[in-house]
Amino acid sequence: MVDAVNDSDVFGLIRPDVDAHLGVSTVGKLLSDCGYRVYIGDAAVAAAVAEISKINNISMLVAWIKAHGITRLGFSYRLDPANAALNFGRVFRQLQDHHMFTVQGGSLERLYFAGLPPACARIAAEYGDKVPVFMGDETQVETLRKMGVPELRIPSDITGSAQYDENRMAFARELVEADAYLLQQPIDHSGYTEYGTRVDTLQARIKHKRARQGLPLMRVHVGPYSPNYAEARKEFIGWLLTLRETLFLDIVSVGSSQLSQSDFGAEWGDRPNGGGVPINSVQDLRTSDQPASPMLVRTYSSTRNVPGMAEVYEKHLNMAWHALSVWWFNRLDGRGPNDLRTTLGEHLETLRVIARHNKPFEPNIPHHFAFRGGDDHSYVLSSYLAAIMAKRLGVKQLVLQTMLNTPKYTWGIQDLAKARALLQLVRELEDKDFTVYHQPRAGLGLFLARSGQGQSAARLSYLHDGRCGTRQSARAGHHPRRKL
Repeated sequence: MVDAVNDSDVFGLIRPDVDAHLGVSTVGKLLSDCGYRVYIGDAAVAAAVAEISKINNISMLVAWIKAHGITRLGFSYRLDPANAALNFGRVFRQLQDHHMFTVQGGSLERLYFAGLPPACARIAAEYGDKVPVFMGDETQVETLRKMGVPELRIPSDITGSAQYDENRMAFARELVEADAYLLQQPIDHSGYTEYGTRVDTLQARIKHKRARQGLPLMRVHVGPYSPNYAEARKEFIGWLLTLRETLFLDIVSVGSSQLSQSDFGAEWGDRPNGGGVPINSVQDLRTSDQPASPMLVRTYSSTRNVPGMAEVYEKHLNMAWHALSVWWFNRLDGRGPNDLRTTLGEHLETLRVIARHNKPFEPNIPHHFAFRGGDDHSYVLSSYLAAIMAKRLGVKQLVLQTMLNTPKYTWGIQDLAKARALLQLVRELEDKDFTVYHQPRAGLGLFLARSGQGQSAARLSYLHDGRCGTRQSARAGHHPRRKL
């Protein structure tokens, strides 16, 4: 039984820097909406938490807790369960050693843990009721109740959305339990000259499937995590071989690790890899490309030397399209080394590279604003500005992604209104030299990695050409089984 939160309580939310997930932002927003003060550890705190045993690091965390008067501390770790339990245990013991808990005369009333289900099981077994655990599939109301927030402090719009969530999940359960999806057969992808070759393109596949009324295309995003680089790569190749044999998919997106994006080609030593598969050489890229064929392949952008890496990907991976976060993955969010001005300059140059290769561009942007607390206006405007920028720099095809259920607590009608507003604005830019392909995606908060090894969930999305009707787009947001 969790003790009730008092009006004077202050929440702190932390994660180690190796864990790039942004769930702490979502929880922070929920608690703020309930009227509580919330502080999220910055990059310096995240780095300290990753190696908390060092004396200067625990001193930094203790100083941060005291400076903000934090009484309830949440710890998030969404990677390897064993590492999660080990890291959390070190933080817990160091806080005890520094007499930070109220029973010792300190300020901390309660610790919380969020992670993969196996990690939560380990924490629950060791700490019991002392540490409530969160696996990520809790509704907003369940999350707040588990944290001890009184019912009277939970806003009515949040309790109202809980009913929406329950109805949506009931609908999903009906689809899954009916087993009708098991009868679905793959659509033949072949039949055009470039199919499955090194010169195959997204444009060619869409043109072919449009003629045969075979849209939408299906894309999966995968990248297993393991502290052992070689094991992760081996498992990834196995995944690719399995996925291509199913014949259901058109595109595989390589979920490369944070270290792959920031330090491709460097000597990594024993540096933490972060979530995703490690890709650190041209050979790694080629071994990702070959087992995936005849699926088209793409990968994450880099966080430094972005235009140079785009050229590398073109030469050695034959990118189906390039996705750029433009304003993000830099010093603003701790995901890259560049300042904002340098980031924007590199992305402008990268768009010119994309245009020279006549490849599509995906503004992988709006959900990053949403993850970090941006409103719906920021979501729509950021993607629209990126589309204008791409068109002016000579890009001829735009993959317009709309990530649904982001933030996780977004209502369905609100979700569709936001997506349609963005679609309407961007489609006004279409002409004979600029084509829009729509890519609806389910929100990342809907995917849970249940494998027990901290693996990245396989995430599916639809992609169709800009002339398809909105009914198909809406259905993509309400077809739970196809997203898993």
